[in-house]
Amino acid sequence: MITFENFKRFIEASELFNTSVDKLYDLKIDIIESGLFKSYGNVEDVLITSLFKGDGIDYINWWLYERKDYTGNISNTLLDFEGNKIEVNSIAELWDLVKDYRI
Repeated sequence: MITFENFKRFIEASELFNTSVDKLYDLKIDIIESGLFKSYGNVEDVLITSLFKGDGIDYINWWLYERKDYTGNISNTLLDFEGNKIEVNSIAELWDLVKDYRI
C-alpha cells in the first residue's frame, strides 16, 4: 500500500513532467504524440490504477490534468460525483481525499 511520502514523490514527479511538457510546447516543441510522452502516460496510468480505485483515481487525475486550465490558471475546487464542491489546496489535502481509495 502506498504511503503519503511515496504518493507525494509520485505527484511531484508527475507535476514536474507536466510542467516540462508545457515548457517544451512554449518553445514550439510538441512531444504529445511522442513515444516518450505516451510511455510516461502508460506508466503513470498503470501506477495510479494499481494503487487506487474508484473516485481516488478520478481525484488524482483531476489534480494532475484538470485543475490547471490551458492558460495556466489553477482552480483548487473539484466537484465530486454528487455535485459537491471540495477544496483541495495541497498534495497533503489530496492525500486526505484519496487515501481511503488505496488498494
